[in-house]
Amino acid sequence: MALWKNEKNTLKYCWAKSQIATSDAALSSSSFSSISGQGVCQLVKMGSPKGYPVIRFLWIEHVDVLLTADSNKAKILDRTWRTALGISSISEMLRNLDVQLTYLLAGLVTTAMVASFTPTTFQIQKVTPLDIPDGKPYVCSGENARAPGYIWNSSTSSTGFFGCGVNYNGCPTRFALTLLGNVNTNNVADYAYDDSGVAVSGSAAGAPLGIYSSAQYEIGQAFGRLTETLGSNLVDITICTPVMVSTPFQCRVGGTMTTFTDPKSGLPGASAVSDDGLCVSTQIFQDITGNVETSAFCAHGEVGQGTMVFGATYGLTHFLGAGLGLEVPHGINDTLTITCDVDARQSFAYRRVTLSFLNYLSIGAAPLRLYGRSLSGSEQACIPDHETISETLFAMAASANWQVIDQNRGNDGLLQGLADKISVFAPWRTDDAIETPRLPPWAFPNSRNALEDVLGLTSAIVVSRINSTTVPATAAYRLVATRIGSGQTYSLAYCLPPLAAAFILIIMLIRNKSEPKPLVHSFTIMNLTSRGNGYGPR
Repeated sequence: MALWKNEKNTLKYCWAKSQIATSDAALSSSSFSSISGQGVCQLVKMGSPKGYPVIRFLWIEHVDVLLTADSNKAKILDRTWRTALGISSISEMLRNLDVQLTYLLAGLVTTAMVASFTPTTFQIQKVTPLDIPDGKPYVCSGENARAPGYIWNSSTSSTGFFGCGVNYNGCPTRFALTLLGNVNTNNVADYAYDDSGVAVSGSAAGAPLGIYSSAQYEIGQAFGRLTETLGSNLVDITICTPVMVSTPFQCRVGGTMTTFTDPKSGLPGASAVSDDGLCVSTQIFQDITGNVETSAFCAHGEVGQGTMVFGATYGLTHFLGAGLGLEVPHGINDTLTITCDVDARQSFAYRRVTLSFLNYLSIGAAPLRLYGRSLSGSEQACIPDHETISETLFAMAASANWQVIDQNRGNDGLLQGLADKISVFAPWRTDDAIETPRLPPWAFPNSRNALEDVLGLTSAIVVSRINSTTVPATAAYRLVATRIGSGQTYSLAYCLPPLAAAFILIIMLIRNKSEPKPLVHSFTIMNLTSRGNGYGPR
């Protein structure tokens, strides 16, 4: 009699009578024991051992049932049994694809569940109002402008005049020379200027500051609240707004430049006259070297129109000429005069501009990735919520460069800030000039040289800061959110492996339940070696 107990797997075996066949031939056929007779060790407590895969157990139990029914099929069933255990050869596996298929479907259950419940990001689009200048006249640009530096006749104003208070406290034009430094001269094709940490492309030049920054008092508060609420989840913001689509300045060599000595002070002076005779700039200089420059803007015609004139002598002619892409003589008796036609009335249009938050844009030009945000505009026109292009913009754009062309007035008149942007420092030159002309590309499609482009960009940055009353404009924004699963229709396919596995499991359970109990269970070594094959107790 032999009693063998496995507590871990809760398997209990009963005694074996002496009548049991003892020959190896009687006990084994292929890799199974072909056992018959009433003295067989029987399983007292049946079921899947703890931790044993249910489907694998059901397949093995099914083999045991078939073997009990017909021990002559042991060789054929051996292939199925080995496949169920996962120790079969490739040929055996191919002969039992039904077993492999059930394992595959069961194995995909975890994968499908992980895939279906994996968090994914997606984008949501919503709308919100942002504040933009309403285009109405105010103290900096209008019929009641304070201390206007430039005045136009106007048939639309009640006073008959329209002025721009270029030097009035708080007006955008007071910061023109500082804002000139924001103009990009190295890779204009990537962005035209930077402003408040935003890389602004030429297609969005002049767009209101309040749609991409909260730095301006009151105007950018709606934008500030939006970014504060959504933070890094924002992808982009799109809005229809006025932009400067072309430079208002068209410049050429032309006019006259004369020098003289002031009879009262004895200091040198110079006078530049535009080639249309509509603008004159005269200065008395403290500098006595003969290197002088004089410039002015003269308002005339409709609001936003006028003429700008530049004149230079001696070594400063090269600075000025470089802005037109010219190499000009710069001897002691040389002079250069440039005339620019100014017309801001044709420079503005409505465009859909998009502020992109580059923390969600992994691609793009390397210079753009230096900035956290970028602003670009569409080529097509858009229909705004409110008409805001007005004479307020025209007057501001035409007058914007007053501080730039007034630099060093009374000293030598050198427009150093402008010179740094319209020419390239060239210390390798062997003549007296230390600069060379700047080459394209330009920010505006109608710019023909660096002078026109830089003057236009300076106007655009100044106009972007118009701080008048505002109107709400509808802006569409996208943000990133997180959800469980992909949210796509194809994700329904993740239900197939669990459903198929459950269906197969139910079928196998029903099948095995309806079958007679096997005489031998072969899912543990103890079952196989319970007697007579040299491995188990005797």
